[in-house]
Amino acid sequence: MLADALRLAMRRGAGPFRSAAQLGVEPRAYQLVPLLMALKLEVKRLLIADDVGIGKTIEAGMIVREMFDRGQIDRFAVICPPHLVSQWREELATKFDLDAVEVTASNARSLERGLPASQSLFEAYPYTIVSLDYIKADNRRDEFARACPGMVIVDEAHSCVGGDQGKSKHQRYELLQSLAADEERHMLFLTATPHSGDEDAYDRLLGLIHPDFALGPEPFTWDEGRRADLRAEIDAWYALAYGLDREELRYVLDPKDVMGADYPSETFRVLQKNEIAKYGEYRTQRLVLAAYDELMRQGMRPRTEGYRQQ
Repeated sequence: MLADALRLAMRRGAGPFRSAAQLGVEPRAYQLVPLLMALKLEVKRLLIADDVGIGKTIEAGMIVREMFDRGQIDRFAVICPPHLVSQWREELATKFDLDAVEVTASNARSLERGLPASQSLFEAYPYTIVSLDYIKADNRRDEFARACPGMVIVDEAHSCVGGDQGKSKHQRYELLQSLAADEERHMLFLTATPHSGDEDAYDRLLGLIHPDFALGPEPFTWDEGRRADLRAEIDAWYALAYGLDREELRYVLDPKDVMGADYPSETFRVLQKNEIAKYGEYRTQRLVLAAYDELMRQGMRPRTEGYRQQ
C-alpha cells in the first residue's frame, strides 16, 4: 500500500525525491533501492545486477536524474553495446526528460564536424550514449578518458571483464580501468550476469567499484542487521511520501502502542510476535521509527496532502 502511494506521490511531483516531477515512469518499490543506496554514497559507485526485465535502465536513470536535480552532476555518458544505443536514447528521453546524443562509428564524424580542433565531442555534448565498440579503440579511448564526464553508466558491464580476455575485451577493460582510476567519478555498472563462474572476471568487475573488492574470493558477507536497517529506511521513505506524521506511523506499525493495550487490532501481529521471540523486541518498529526520525532530521517532511486527499 505504501509503495503504491509513493509511486502516486512521485507521479504528482511530490514526495522526498527532487526529481519526482521529471519522471515519466512510475517506479516499482524495489527500483527505488539503488537510488536510496546511491544517495548515501559521496561517490556513487554501484553494481546493479538485476535479472533481465527487472528495470536496470530505470534504476540507473533515476539515479542520474536525481543527481542532476540536486546539482551534483551536469554531464553524463552511457557506455553500452551498439545494439542498445538507440534504446538507451529513447528511454532517457521519454522516462527522464534527458535528451542524449548517440555516439557510434556511423555518426561520430558528423557530430565532430564544425567543432574546434581542441574540443572533443564529449565536451560539446553533455549527454552521450557511446557505443562500446566505437570507443574501445586506443585513440578514441584516450580522448574519451580525457573528456569523460563525472558520471558514467556502463551497461552489459560483464562483457568488458570476461575470462576470455581477447583483444576486444582487453580494450574494453582497459577503458573502464582508466575511467575508474578517477576516484571522484561516479560509475554505475549494469549487468544481468555479474558472475558466470569465472572468479577472475568477477573480481575484475568488482575491482572497478573499489580496488579492495577485487581481492576475492568472497568480498561480501551477509549482514542481516544492515539488511534490516535498509528495509526500515525504505519503509520510512514510504511513510513520508504517503503523508504520515510520526504518530500515524506509530499507529500503522502497532495500533496498541498508540491506542492502548486493550485496543482491538492485530496489525503485524505475526511479525511482532516473531521478532519479540527472536530479538526480545519488536525490532521493525524501533528501526522504522529511528529511520523516520533521521530523515526528518535531514530536512525531509511528510507529503503535505498525504493520503487524505486521494
